[in-house]
Amino acid sequence: MEGRLRKAVFLPLLLLALSLGPAGAQRDKGKGKKIKFRTVTFVTESEEAKVRGFLREGRWVFEGRFTASTEEGVLKADRGEYNEKKRKIIAEGNIIFYDERNRSTAKRIEVDLKERKATLDGDVRLRIVPKERKKGEKGEGKQERAGPVIVTCDRITYWYRENRAVTEGKVTLEQERVREGKKVFIRATAERAEYRTEKKNGKRVELVILEGNVRFEDSEGQYLACKRLIYSLTEEKLEVEGLVEARFKMKEEEKREGGTSGQG
Repeated sequence: MEGRLRKAVFLPLLLLALSLGPAGAQRDKGKGKKIKFRTVTFVTESEEAKVRGFLREGRWVFEGRFTASTEEGVLKADRGEYNEKKRKIIAEGNIIFYDERNRSTAKRIEVDLKERKATLDGDVRLRIVPKERKKGEKGEGKQERAGPVIVTCDRITYWYRENRAVTEGKVTLEQERVREGKKVFIRATAERAEYRTEKKNGKRVELVILEGNVRFEDSEGQYLACKRLIYSLTEEKLEVEGLVEARFKMKEEEKREGGTSGQG
């Protein structure tokens, strides 16, 4: 019985692999165009899982926990559907989607393999790991260290090849940093957020752009409220627009009673 179940799960996956065609590149006869193939691998995580293939439609339905992976990312879900003609994956239930540096969880996801775009819905949580600074670069070392950025919102559209993400619905960002050997917790809220990388002075810079009722605060009691804020994760710099309200802490040295030490 166990062998039959394994065969029942494996056979549709084998047919799926054949329907996708060989990996690599071929030339379209008569047109001279070079056609590239990318591999999508599906693996079920339980022998109770069911896989149904609609070969004429180029559509596959997965009932039960499965993993879908390409060279650019991995998706895990409780159930889903893969449309080979549209090159899309739609999945629901305990979604986990991750690549080399980012990890997302949600209730539902739609992955467009052609556009290399993933749209996540429902209690979305995105974990962004900042790029490590090179040795000798400003901020590198034990005194200055940045933890991952945790983003929560209703919906995120993530272009995973470009490493760019845009949120919808109220968004919250949280991060732990180490400044001068001390842990500082940063929290920001806004109506919309965008994460992207761009070139600045010959270097790649990671940016978080917040818009609409922005509030940026830390665990030391400092805060900043504005209409639009650009936060550079790489440089640890802020740029704000619109009416601004802010509160900063200033260091002051306490004077000793009786004057300075060493005086009679």
